[in-house]
Amino acid sequence: APDGNRSFTFARKPGADMFLEEEAVREEDIQESVIVHAGSCSLSASPADQATVKALRLGHELGKLVSFDVNYRSVMWNDDQAACAGKVREILPYVDLLKVSDEEVDMMGGEAALPGLMEQFGIAAVVETLGGAGARCFFAGDRWDVSGRKVPCVDTNGAGDAFWGAFLSSLRIQGVERTGQLTAEIVSRAMEYGNAAGALTVQKKGAIPALPARAEIEAFLAQL
Repeated sequence: APDGNRSFTFARKPGADMFLEEEAVREEDIQESVIVHAGSCSLSASPADQATVKALRLGHELGKLVSFDVNYRSVMWNDDQAACAGKVREILPYVDLLKVSDEEVDMMGGEAALPGLMEQFGIAAVVETLGGAGARCFFAGDRWDVSGRKVPCVDTNGAGDAFWGAFLSSLRIQGVERTGQLTAEIVSRAMEYGNAAGALTVQKKGAIPALPARAEIEAFLAQL
Protein backbone atom coordinates (compact mmCIF):
# COMPACT_ATOMS: atom_id res chain seq x y z
CA ALA A 1 0.00 0.00 0.00
CA PRO A 2 1.19 3.58 -0.52
CA ASP A 3 2.57 5.37 2.52
CA GLY A 4 0.36 8.39 1.96
CA ASN A 5 3.15 10.36 0.34
CA ARG A 6 5.04 8.42 -2.28
CA SER A 7 3.67 6.24 -5.03
CA PHE A 8 3.67 2.47 -4.95
CA THR A 9 6.94 0.72 -5.64
CA PHE A 10 7.12 -2.23 -7.99
CA ALA A 11 9.43 -4.90 -9.32
CA ARG A 12 10.75 -2.85 -12.20
CA LYS A 13 12.74 -5.34 -14.20
CA PRO A 14 13.05 -9.08 -14.64
CA GLY A 15 15.18 -10.64 -11.92
CA ALA A 16 14.37 -7.89 -9.44
CA ASP A 17 13.93 -10.58 -6.77
CA MET A 18 10.41 -9.45 -5.94
CA PHE A 19 8.53 -12.54 -7.03
CA LEU A 20 5.76 -13.65 -4.71
CA GLU A 21 6.08 -16.86 -2.74
CA GLU A 22 3.00 -18.86 -1.79
CA GLU A 23 3.57 -18.35 1.93
CA ALA A 24 3.89 -14.59 1.37
CA VAL A 25 0.23 -14.33 0.42
CA ARG A 26 -1.43 -13.79 3.79
CA GLU A 27 -5.15 -13.25 3.99
CA GLU A 28 -4.79 -10.81 6.89
CA ASP A 29 -2.54 -8.55 4.80
CA ILE A 30 -4.98 -8.51 1.92
CA GLN A 31 -7.87 -7.98 4.33
CA GLU A 32 -6.16 -4.83 5.66
CA SER A 33 -5.35 -3.46 2.22
CA VAL A 34 -7.32 -1.00 0.14
CA ILE A 35 -5.87 -1.93 -3.24
CA VAL A 36 -4.33 -5.25 -4.26
CA HIS A 37 -1.82 -4.86 -7.09
CA ALA A 38 0.38 -7.23 -9.06
CA GLY A 39 2.30 -7.10 -12.30
CA SER A 40 3.62 -9.32 -15.04
CA CYS A 41 6.93 -10.02 -13.32
CA SER A 42 5.23 -12.18 -10.71
CA LEU A 43 2.74 -13.70 -13.13
CA SER A 44 5.40 -14.95 -15.53
CA ALA A 45 7.67 -16.81 -13.08
CA SER A 46 6.72 -20.17 -11.60
CA PRO A 47 5.73 -20.77 -8.82
CA ALA A 48 5.19 -17.03 -8.35
CA ASP A 49 2.42 -17.14 -10.95
CA GLN A 50 0.15 -19.26 -8.76
CA ALA A 51 0.87 -17.13 -5.71
CA THR A 52 -0.05 -14.08 -7.77
CA VAL A 53 -3.29 -15.65 -8.98
CA LYS A 54 -4.11 -16.59 -5.38
CA ALA A 55 -3.48 -13.05 -4.12
CA LEU A 56 -5.60 -11.43 -6.82
CA ARG A 57 -8.41 -13.94 -6.40
CA LEU A 58 -8.40 -13.42 -2.63
CA GLY A 59 -8.43 -9.64 -3.06
CA HIS A 60 -11.41 -9.96 -5.37
CA GLU A 61 -13.27 -12.28 -2.99
CA LEU A 62 -12.65 -9.83 -0.13
CA GLY A 63 -14.07 -6.95 -2.15
CA LYS A 64 -10.79 -5.06 -2.60
CA LEU A 65 -9.92 -2.95 -5.63
CA VAL A 66 -7.68 -5.25 -7.69
CA SER A 67 -5.11 -3.83 -10.10
CA PHE A 68 -2.82 -5.52 -12.61
CA ASP A 69 -0.06 -4.14 -14.83
CA VAL A 70 0.66 -6.07 -18.05
CA ASN A 71 4.28 -5.35 -18.92
CA TYR A 72 7.60 -6.81 -20.09
CA ARG A 73 5.93 -9.09 -22.60
CA SER A 74 8.99 -9.30 -24.85
CA VAL A 75 11.28 -10.17 -21.95
CA MET A 76 9.12 -12.07 -19.48
CA TRP A 77 7.43 -14.30 -22.07
CA ASN A 78 10.11 -14.20 -24.80
CA ASP A 79 7.59 -12.57 -27.13
CA ASP A 80 5.27 -15.57 -26.81
CA GLN A 81 2.07 -13.58 -27.28
CA ALA A 82 -0.24 -16.55 -26.79
CA ALA A 83 1.41 -17.55 -23.50
CA CYS A 84 1.23 -13.99 -22.19
CA ALA A 85 -2.39 -13.45 -23.25
CA GLY A 86 -3.42 -16.80 -21.80
CA LYS A 87 -1.81 -16.05 -18.44
CA VAL A 88 -3.33 -12.59 -18.28
CA ARG A 89 -6.79 -13.95 -19.11
CA GLU A 90 -6.44 -16.30 -16.15
CA ILE A 91 -6.43 -13.36 -13.73
CA LEU A 92 -8.84 -11.02 -15.57
CA PRO A 93 -11.93 -12.31 -13.68
CA TYR A 94 -10.40 -10.87 -10.49
CA VAL A 95 -9.16 -7.54 -11.93
CA ASP A 96 -10.90 -4.16 -11.63
CA LEU A 97 -8.18 -2.01 -13.16
CA LEU A 98 -5.88 -3.13 -15.97
CA LYS A 99 -2.85 -1.18 -17.17
CA VAL A 100 -1.44 -1.99 -20.60
CA SER A 101 0.79 -0.44 -23.22
CA ASP A 102 -0.27 -0.13 -26.84
CA GLU A 103 1.57 -3.38 -27.60
CA GLU A 104 -0.45 -5.26 -24.99
CA VAL A 105 -3.70 -3.82 -26.33
CA ASP A 106 -2.83 -5.32 -29.70
CA MET A 107 -2.10 -8.62 -27.97
CA MET A 108 -5.53 -8.58 -26.30
CA GLY A 109 -7.29 -8.06 -29.64
CA GLY A 110 -6.96 -4.32 -30.18
CA GLU A 111 -8.96 -1.37 -28.88
CA ALA A 112 -12.11 -2.62 -30.57
CA ALA A 113 -12.00 -5.71 -28.34
CA LEU A 114 -11.63 -3.82 -25.05
CA PRO A 115 -15.33 -3.03 -24.36
CA GLY A 116 -16.26 -6.70 -24.79
CA LEU A 117 -13.30 -7.79 -22.70
CA MET A 118 -14.28 -5.38 -19.93
CA GLU A 119 -17.88 -6.56 -19.99
CA GLN A 120 -16.90 -10.24 -20.07
CA PHE A 121 -14.58 -10.02 -17.08
CA GLY A 122 -16.18 -7.15 -15.16
CA ILE A 123 -13.18 -4.84 -15.56
CA ALA A 124 -13.98 -1.30 -14.44
CA ALA A 125 -11.20 0.48 -16.37
CA VAL A 126 -8.37 -0.19 -18.79
CA VAL A 127 -5.57 2.38 -18.89
CA GLU A 128 -3.28 2.29 -21.90
CA THR A 129 0.06 4.12 -21.84
CA LEU A 130 1.02 5.54 -25.21
CA GLY A 131 4.77 5.98 -25.30
CA GLY A 132 5.56 9.69 -25.22
CA ALA A 133 2.00 10.70 -26.08
CA GLY A 134 0.50 10.30 -22.62
CA ALA A 135 -2.17 7.77 -21.71
CA ARG A 136 -5.67 6.70 -22.65
CA CYS A 137 -8.44 5.36 -20.44
CA PHE A 138 -11.45 3.18 -21.17
CA PHE A 139 -14.03 3.61 -18.41
CA ALA A 140 -17.79 3.20 -18.14
CA GLY A 141 -18.25 3.03 -21.89
CA ASP A 142 -16.22 6.18 -22.54
CA ARG A 143 -12.69 6.74 -23.74
CA TRP A 144 -10.53 9.75 -23.11
CA ASP A 145 -6.90 10.76 -23.51
CA VAL A 146 -4.48 12.50 -21.21
CA SER A 147 -1.95 13.77 -23.70
CA GLY A 148 0.90 16.25 -24.15
CA ARG A 149 0.30 19.20 -21.85
CA LYS A 150 4.01 19.01 -21.05
CA VAL A 151 3.50 15.66 -19.33
CA PRO A 152 4.49 12.84 -21.72
CA CYS A 153 4.42 9.56 -19.83
CA VAL A 154 6.47 6.69 -21.25
CA ASP A 155 6.69 3.08 -20.13
CA THR A 156 10.46 3.18 -19.67
CA ASN A 157 12.91 4.10 -16.93
CA GLY A 158 10.34 3.68 -14.18
CA ALA A 159 7.90 6.22 -15.67
CA GLY A 160 5.19 3.63 -16.18
CA ASP A 161 5.57 2.49 -12.58
CA ALA A 162 5.41 6.08 -11.34
CA PHE A 163 2.33 6.66 -13.48
CA TRP A 164 0.45 3.64 -12.15
CA GLY A 165 1.52 4.13 -8.55
CA ALA A 166 0.34 7.73 -8.57
CA PHE A 167 -2.82 6.77 -10.44
CA LEU A 168 -3.73 4.14 -7.85
CA SER A 169 -2.77 6.41 -4.95
CA SER A 170 -5.04 9.11 -6.34
CA LEU A 171 -7.89 6.65 -6.83
CA ARG A 172 -7.44 5.40 -3.29
CA ILE A 173 -7.54 8.86 -1.75
CA GLN A 174 -10.24 10.37 -3.97
CA GLY A 175 -12.46 7.41 -4.53
CA VAL A 176 -11.96 4.04 -2.91
CA GLU A 177 -11.64 5.23 0.68
CA ARG A 178 -13.66 8.42 0.47
CA THR A 179 -16.66 7.37 -1.60
CA GLY A 180 -16.28 3.63 -2.12
CA GLN A 181 -16.82 4.04 -5.85
CA LEU A 182 -15.15 5.24 -9.02
CA THR A 183 -16.56 8.06 -11.11
CA ALA A 184 -15.39 9.57 -14.39
CA GLU A 185 -14.18 12.66 -12.52
CA ILE A 186 -12.15 10.59 -10.05
CA VAL A 187 -10.59 8.43 -12.78
CA SER A 188 -9.83 11.45 -14.97
CA ARG A 189 -8.11 13.24 -12.09
CA ALA A 190 -6.08 10.11 -11.33
CA MET A 191 -5.00 9.96 -14.98
CA GLU A 192 -3.64 13.51 -14.83
CA TYR A 193 -1.97 12.78 -11.52
CA GLY A 194 -0.32 9.64 -12.85
CA ASN A 195 0.76 11.29 -16.06
CA ALA A 196 2.49 14.06 -14.12
CA ALA A 197 4.30 11.48 -11.99
CA GLY A 198 5.50 9.70 -15.13
CA ALA A 199 6.70 12.95 -16.67
CA LEU A 200 8.60 13.90 -13.51
CA THR A 201 10.29 10.51 -13.48
CA VAL A 202 11.38 11.00 -17.09
CA GLN A 203 12.78 14.43 -16.15
CA LYS A 204 14.78 12.75 -13.40
CA LYS A 205 16.31 10.55 -16.10
CA GLY A 206 14.66 7.46 -14.72
CA ALA A 207 15.94 7.77 -11.16
CA ILE A 208 13.89 4.76 -10.12
CA PRO A 209 14.41 4.96 -6.32
CA ALA A 210 13.24 8.57 -6.32
CA LEU A 211 9.62 8.36 -7.45
CA PRO A 212 7.92 11.75 -7.19
CA ALA A 213 6.19 12.58 -3.92
CA ARG A 214 2.61 13.78 -3.83
CA ALA A 215 3.61 17.39 -3.09
CA GLU A 216 5.99 17.33 -6.05
CA ILE A 217 3.24 16.06 -8.35
CA GLU A 218 0.77 18.67 -7.10
CA ALA A 219 3.28 21.47 -7.62
CA PHE A 220 3.99 20.23 -11.14
CA LEU A 221 0.29 20.09 -12.03
CA ALA A 222 -0.25 23.58 -10.63
CA GLN A 223 2.28 24.98 -13.13
CA LEU A 224 0.48 23.63 -16.20
